[in-house]
Amino acid sequence: MKDLITHWLKSGEEQITLFEGDDEIVVSLQGIGVLVCVRLTSTPPNSTELQSWVRLGAASLIHFQGALARAPDSGALWIIQRLQCAPEERRVFSCVESLLNQRDTWRAIYARLNKPAHQLKPTSLRALRH
Repeated sequence: MKDLITHWLKSGEEQITLFEGDDEIVVSLQGIGVLVCVRLTSTPPNSTELQSWVRLGAASLIHFQGALARAPDSGALWIIQRLQCAPEERRVFSCVESLLNQRDTWRAIYARLNKPAHQLKPTSLRALRH
């Protein structure tokens, strides 16, 4: 991925779209900055799911410079970050790596928080050994 980003920066193209598995990564030049976007969900979340994602986003803003955004056309969620500097290979790649790590962390936490509750069965005290 690093080589693709390096080649893209040298090419002068406005945007590059990369894929990691089924996940889309879009890096685009915007004025004197760079906008990096990593897709978090492939489908639009319902309102309950959206609230969970927003809570994760709000909690991580203390440590993370990106933001949670919703695609206007598909409703999918993206994590985005804007670099306010001239496009520099090291900074762009570091930002992409940071967003991918954040995406993986959010997905893991979301999966853990939304796991179905474990059904507890009552246990007879007489069946337990003392």
